[in-house]
Amino acid sequence: VPLPDGAVVNASRVGTGTGKVWNVTLDVSGQESPDGLAALYTDAGFQATSDLPGLGSTGGNAGYSNGNYGVLVVVTDDGADTYTANFSVTAMPT
Repeated sequence: VPLPDGAVVNASRVGTGTGKVWNVTLDVSGQESPDGLAALYTDAGFQATSDLPGLGSTGGNAGYSNGNYGVLVVVTDDGADTYTANFSVTAMPT
């Protein structure tokens, strides 16, 4: 699962076996706008999977899947171009 460069703010994992969920929050300030995160996933072969509003230029939500993993991306902007991005990753049922 691709992740952008950025300092780790928080990271965790819960579950075992195929029921694992990984969650990481990164400080992605100074990088491209959140729209660039969409390209990170589509360029890696992930498909958009949600009807959420999308990432836009100031933040938002988006979902992606590649058949093996599902990823929920939530990006927030503090209003001063300081972005954090939270990634929740789950293994897809087989």
